[in-house]
Amino acid sequence: MTLASGWWSEASTFVVRNFNYFGDKESLLAKLVLTYEDGERQVVVSDTEHWKYYGEGPYTFAGFFAGENYDARRAEIYERYSEAAFDDRDWKMPVEAAPEPIDEFRSMPPGFGRSFPAVNQNKEIMLTGGYHAPVRIVGEACAKTMAEPEPGVYIYDLQQEMAGVPRIAFHEKRGTKVTVRFAEVLYPDLPEYAGNTGRLMRENYRDAASVDTYLCSGRDGEIYQPRFTFHGYRYIELTGVENPPAPEEVKSLQYSSVAPVGGGFGGITYECASIFMNWELYQQYGDVRTVEFFYPAMKKYMDYMEEKSGLPGEGDFALVGPLGDWLAPEETDLQLMWNAFYYREAVLMGRFAGILHKEEDASHYDRLARQVKGYWNSTFVDPATKKTRTADGALCDTQCSYVLGLEYGVAAEEIREDFGRHLVRKARALDYTVGTGFFGTGLLNQALTDTGHTEEGYKNLLQTACPSWLYPVTQGATTIWERWDSYTEEKGFGGQNAMNSFNHYSLGSVLSWMYHVALGIRKDEGCPGGQRFILKPEIGPLVFAKGSVSSPYGVIRAGWERSGEQVTYRFEIPVNTRACLVLPEREEQEYGSGCYEVTYRI
Repeated sequence: MTLASGWWSEASTFVVRNFNYFGDKESLLAKLVLTYEDGERQVVVSDTEHWKYYGEGPYTFAGFFAGENYDARRAEIYERYSEAAFDDRDWKMPVEAAPEPIDEFRSMPPGFGRSFPAVNQNKEIMLTGGYHAPVRIVGEACAKTMAEPEPGVYIYDLQQEMAGVPRIAFHEKRGTKVTVRFAEVLYPDLPEYAGNTGRLMRENYRDAASVDTYLCSGRDGEIYQPRFTFHGYRYIELTGVENPPAPEEVKSLQYSSVAPVGGGFGGITYECASIFMNWELYQQYGDVRTVEFFYPAMKKYMDYMEEKSGLPGEGDFALVGPLGDWLAPEETDLQLMWNAFYYREAVLMGRFAGILHKEEDASHYDRLARQVKGYWNSTFVDPATKKTRTADGALCDTQCSYVLGLEYGVAAEEIREDFGRHLVRKARALDYTVGTGFFGTGLLNQALTDTGHTEEGYKNLLQTACPSWLYPVTQGATTIWERWDSYTEEKGFGGQNAMNSFNHYSLGSVLSWMYHVALGIRKDEGCPGGQRFILKPEIGPLVFAKGSVSSPYGVIRAGWERSGEQVTYRFEIPVNTRACLVLPEREEQEYGSGCYEVTYRI
C-alpha cells in the first residue's frame, strides 16, 4: 500500500497553524482479515517486525491543501512493488510513530468561535475503526480552450468549475518539470487588476498552495492524474512544458464528495449541524441505528448548551457566537437567530428521544422547547405590529427573521399568518432580490410556500438582478458562489479576493424548494425512509420542469409541461413504495409503484 498524509498529517484546514494535527508523519495501522475457500481465517496486523517500508517512491509529497509532487522517473518501483517476486531486501523496517502533543490554539480572533482543542496530551489514544463512503469519480470535463497570456504560460478553461483532479497527457523529454496550478476565476480587464488580466486569481485559496508538480518520465503516452490530493477549479495553468498538450488532452475528473475538517468557528448556527443532519438522515433513510449511534454525542452537546450557553436569553457570545445569517444583505439580530436555532435543536432532540423511547428525555426537551419558544415570542416579536425586533427592542424586520420563525416553528401559531404577510411585504420591497444569507436562504422560498405565497417564491427564483440566484449566471458562473456579489462587472471582486469562493453550496440551498415545490416531491415525515411520499407540484411561470430524487427504494422521477392553463404531470414511483398525489381542486389519490401521467387545468 502507499501512504499519504490524508487528514492524519500535513494541513487539516486552510489555516497553516493547524498542521500535523493528529500525527506528524504518514502512518499506518492496519488489520487484514483473509478468508480462505475452506473457511479458515487469517488475521494480519501491521507491526515493526514483518512489514517493510520504502520512502523513495514517485510520490515525494502530497497534501490536500498544498497539492502533490510526483516523479514519474521513479514510477517503475511503484508499479512492481506489489508483485510476489519483487525484491525488497533494501527496504527498511518501520518504526512506531508516537503522535506529538499539540496545545490548544486559536485560529480566529478572541470571541470568534472556540479554539482547536489540545490533542495527544498524555492520554491513552482511542482509535476507532469505521467505514466511510469512498470518494468516486462522478463526472469528466475536457478543456474547451487554451490561452497563452505570456510565453510559456498555458491556461486551459474547462468552462465548468468542479472539485476533483486533472488528467493530463504530456509529450516531454525525461526529467522535464511541469508545474500545474489551479484557479476558479481569472482576473478581469479592470484598472485595479492591470498587469494581471487573464491570469489566475488565486488569492481566495488563501494558505492552500494548490499546486501539483510532475517530473516527466519521457515515455510515450504519458498521463498524469494526481492521486493523493484534490482541487477546486475551473482553470488549469501549465508551465515548464515545451510541447503544451492540446485542449482535448487536458481533462478534469469530478469527485463525488470532498470536505475539509471544520473547527466549529461559527457558534450555534454551525455546530447545530450534527442534530439537523441526523434528522435529515433519519427522514431520508428511516434508519434508527443512526439515531442510536449519534444520540449520546448530541445529548452531550445539549447538556453543554443548557449549562453554559445562556440560552434562552441573550447567550454567551464567546460560546454561541459569533456568526448569524452569514453574508446576508440584511443583518438579522444574532440573539433572535441563536434562540431560534436552540428551539429547533430542542424540538429535534425531543423527537429523537421519542424514537428511542427515552420518555424522560423527551419530556425534558419538550419543556425546554416550550421555554425557548415563550422567550422568543415575548422578546423578538412586537405585539402590536407582529414585526420582528432585536433583543434591545429595536426593529429587526428582515427576511431571515421571519423565515426562521416560520420554518423552525418557533413563531407562535397565532402570528404565522402575520409573518407570512411580512415576508411577502419584504419580498416586494426588495423587488424579489434575496435579503438572506447562509441560514435564511434555503428556507426563504419554502416559508413563502408554506404561508400560501408560492408565486412570490417563483419571482425570487427567476430574478436576475443582484443579489439573486440567477445573477451569477448572467456573469458566467457555472456553480453557486459564496457571496451574492462575488463578482460584478462594475467592481470585479470588490476587494473581497481572499474570502471569496466560487463553488460554495450554501446559497444554492434553494434547490430543496425546487424539488419539493416545483417538482412536487415531498417527504412524508410520518413515514421516514421514503416508503411513502407526497407528490404535490405547484406550477410556476415556466414551460416545463423535470427531475429526480434518489431514495432507498429507487429513483423518484417527476416533471410537468405546461400549455396555457393545461398541465401534464408525469411521475414514476419506485417499487415497494406509494405516493399520495395532491393536485388543485382534486381529491387526494394514492398510487403504487409505476409510471403515470395526469393532465389537469390550473
